[in-house]
Amino acid sequence: MKGIGDVHPLTRVKNFVKENGRSEFTSEDYARFIRMSEVQARVELLNLANARYVFFDPETRWCEVQPKMLSSMRSFSGRQDYDVLKWESMPQSGGNAEFSLLNGFMSIYGVDYVFLSDSQNVKIFPRNGEVILSENRDFTFDGRLKAGNLDMQGEGFSFDYESFSIQLDQIEGISMFVNDPDNVDGRGNARKKRVRSTLENVSGSLAIDHPNNRSGIWSANHPEFPVFTSIDQSYVYFDQPVLFEGAYERDRFYYAVDPFVLNGLDDLTAETLVFQGTFVSAGILEDLNEPLRVMNDLHLGLKTNTPAEGQTVYESGARFSNGVTLDGGGLQGAGRIDFLTAEIHSDNLVFLPDSTMGEAQLVINRNSSASNVPRIDNADGYIVFRPKAEQLEMRSGKEPLKLFGEHVFLEGYSTLSNVGLTGRGEINFSEASLNSNDFVFEERDIFSDSAAFKVAGRPGGIAAFQTNDVRCQVDFDERVGDFMPNSGETKIELPIQQYICYMDRFRWFMDKDEVDLISDRQTEDLPFDFSEDRAISNFVSVHPEQDSLHFLSIRATYRIQDDFLRCQEVSELALADARIYPDSQLVTIRKGAKMDQLRRARIVANDVTRQHYIDDANLNVNGRLSFEGDGAYRYREVTGDTSYIFMDDIFVDESFQTVATGKVMARDGFALSPAFGFAGAVRMNSSEPNLWFEGGVKLLKPCDQFIATWIHFESFLNPLELAIPLEENVVDQDGDLLSFGLMASSRAPFSIYSGFLDPMGDETDMMLMPLEGSLRFSDGHYIISSLEKFEDPSASGNLIDLDAIRCNLTGNGAVSLPLDFNLVTHDFYGDFYQDGSGKHHIKGTFLLDFHFKDDLFERMSTQIQSWVSSEPLVLNEANYEHALVEWLGEEKSSKLLNELAMTGQIKNVPKKLQNSLVFSEIDLVWDEDDEMFVSKGNLGLVTMGESLVFQELPGKIELIRSRSGDAFRVYLHGDEQNWYYLEYKLGKLNVSSPDLTLLTMIAEIKKDKKEVKGDNGSRYLYQYLRNTIRRDDLVDEYRDFD
Repeated sequence: MKGIGDVHPLTRVKNFVKENGRSEFTSEDYARFIRMSEVQARVELLNLANARYVFFDPETRWCEVQPKMLSSMRSFSGRQDYDVLKWESMPQSGGNAEFSLLNGFMSIYGVDYVFLSDSQNVKIFPRNGEVILSENRDFTFDGRLKAGNLDMQGEGFSFDYESFSIQLDQIEGISMFVNDPDNVDGRGNARKKRVRSTLENVSGSLAIDHPNNRSGIWSANHPEFPVFTSIDQSYVYFDQPVLFEGAYERDRFYYAVDPFVLNGLDDLTAETLVFQGTFVSAGILEDLNEPLRVMNDLHLGLKTNTPAEGQTVYESGARFSNGVTLDGGGLQGAGRIDFLTAEIHSDNLVFLPDSTMGEAQLVINRNSSASNVPRIDNADGYIVFRPKAEQLEMRSGKEPLKLFGEHVFLEGYSTLSNVGLTGRGEINFSEASLNSNDFVFEERDIFSDSAAFKVAGRPGGIAAFQTNDVRCQVDFDERVGDFMPNSGETKIELPIQQYICYMDRFRWFMDKDEVDLISDRQTEDLPFDFSEDRAISNFVSVHPEQDSLHFLSIRATYRIQDDFLRCQEVSELALADARIYPDSQLVTIRKGAKMDQLRRARIVANDVTRQHYIDDANLNVNGRLSFEGDGAYRYREVTGDTSYIFMDDIFVDESFQTVATGKVMARDGFALSPAFGFAGAVRMNSSEPNLWFEGGVKLLKPCDQFIATWIHFESFLNPLELAIPLEENVVDQDGDLLSFGLMASSRAPFSIYSGFLDPMGDETDMMLMPLEGSLRFSDGHYIISSLEKFEDPSASGNLIDLDAIRCNLTGNGAVSLPLDFNLVTHDFYGDFYQDGSGKHHIKGTFLLDFHFKDDLFERMSTQIQSWVSSEPLVLNEANYEHALVEWLGEEKSSKLLNELAMTGQIKNVPKKLQNSLVFSEIDLVWDEDDEMFVSKGNLGLVTMGESLVFQELPGKIELIRSRSGDAFRVYLHGDEQNWYYLEYKLGKLNVSSPDLTLLTMIAEIKKDKKEVKGDNGSRYLYQYLRNTIRRDDLVDEYRDFD
């Protein structure tokens, strides 16, 4: 608190009281004394009143000095003791405190810490931020207490203000620090180091400071504070998980600390922090009454020596002599262990409750004829003594254990017990090694019921031969090792060849370089395609790029120094998805898993379908999923005849499927079937049932009218059901377009001609029947169609048929007439053919779709059905139905035909037919001279707009191709008084008829209702003509209506 000027307000008030001799006054009196205005004096007094140093009445401006002010002044001047207790409540939620009316206690919340003495560095950290304050500033709390170099955690701590101490009945643990006088901070204070052991289960009290020195002003007179007093036995445990995974269990291994007193907690050092008590070592040693002190690693521990004659350890037959140390590394020793015939010297032993382990500088197992064990020598190893089992395990270290007093060395373990000497690990000979977990050592033999055996290869090279899990006896006198698998068959590793094999027995000649391998597997009853089953194979490649290539061979000879493995009686190999059959059942494996080339082998692919065969194959096998070479592919056509395609590249693709590619030249005369020749590329994919052909196919039975050429295609072909797929634009091998079916020139002079996969007259020529499906040959006919249409000619779709014997070309399906009427559209479905005179006919169902009011159609339909010349139409239902399917779709056409059959009416005429004239049974003949299609015979009129007609009547249709624009004329004839003439050209449809009613109806329709405008600017308009000149000209021209 600071007032106006340099003098503290409390000092000014004190001086005023002293000079005037009274502690009650007004703000005016005080203002005159401090020589300030009354307002300034009043503000200063109000600030002091807020701090409870004075009482001030703002209305009367009367001021009274309070006792707190005088006490604070005495404390500040050092004439009176005081405390630093302060509870700062900052809860995250809820209230700051609760006061109990029952006991007068106050629970304060949100207290992070409280300084009890800043001079003695005593500070509490309440658990959950809660302190319970009682009478005379006494309080209780749970949590953490920090006092000098002690840090405690516990519950039920009680602070007594009067004695200025804390009662600590339930201390969970005390962490300790010691001052390091050799390491000081910038102020010259010793830095602290944490003691890495903890006192647990402690109870006692902490005297913070002298009760008359709560402020710490006179701490120099009381250097012994703070003082911690332990009132009961406490413990130090060594069961930390990091120390041998908690092997020193606290109920058997601990140090029991006697009650103690620690003075001057701020000044504890490693030398002064010493405890008395008893060390209990879980029976390893006798109990020791040695002091517990801070060791060099800052753990609490001890150090002592055994008697000179040594001491029994674990109450067993072993003795230990020399020094013992307890610290953060556990219970350790440096000295000698004696057990049976063994003598161990070590300066780094660790004693655990169940064993002793450590490095050994000298290991000697003295030879004894009674024990039937060989001598063992080692100068750098490890030992483990297990007291319960009465076993001493000796392990090799930087040097192996030397056996038998000669050049036989064990990298591993040997175990000495009352029953003899056993071992585990790897025994190294001069040229071989033996590895086992159950060696039994006798004077001149090594036995094992399960061992791994390895023979070295060339000097400096990798191992040549190795196997696992075999029974063995190595006889040092006979110089032979005999090996028998425990399972009846064992795994043998051949690292130089990078193979493993499974054999039933073998013999190693120690001083030679040969191993004989024999398998007892029976090959007579093997299942079909057994080579895929790895369980049946007994030779497996472990080369990282060979994907476990495997096969069966029951006899093999291995020449170690020659790096040579010859496998016999190999009947087949499973490679990728193929089966390979060696010509001689002989497979030779050399260094690096390299297999000699297989010559004259046979390939079957794939392993499931077995539908591709390649003979006389020369193959380089790279792995189970990789091989390459060449061979002759068997191609069997529909007649059963076999021919061969040379595949110059056989390999396995990225999806591990067998692929073979080759090329057939035209001069080879290769035929897909008697009807088709082929030249081009061929590809076999084993997953596909058929070969892929890319090149040209040629008709081998063409007729003279058409020029046979090579037709380009790319496709899989089934030789038993040969179908050559054709693109919409068929080309030859040079990319030139080919014609098929009925063709029309696109430029004048306009013409129609037939073609069947021979050169097109002009690349702009148009096909009248779009190509659908594939090219097939059946009963002397080349047919282009879908499979459904091929099998059932009455089905929907397009079909083009060339009778190769009669040279007759026909077609059935949707016909695209080479006509463009702009806003008038047309469709045709039916047949095309060429008659004996060479004229081209298109016969079927014809639709003309143009804008025309339905009332007009209805008038015309009614009149036509009354004409004498009209007769009921005998309809070719199949043709008409196919036309409707083509134009309306399957569902709509079926519904329409059903309705027509049931009621003779069509309730809702499809939009496609609403503005259409539909003719059926019409025969359009191409007139080469006049460049137009002209109908022949009567017309079959089916519908007019939404009106059903189904009448056959005299008439004529002309579909005219013209340089100035295509046109058409439709004439329907009853007699000279009953006829209708429709003529379309250049966007105008003219209607002429003696039916004045019809003409009047047309005249009464507004022009904009008779006109249609197209998106491209084209226009259409229908209108009537009163003169009959054009009609008369048509009638005179044909003379069919006399």
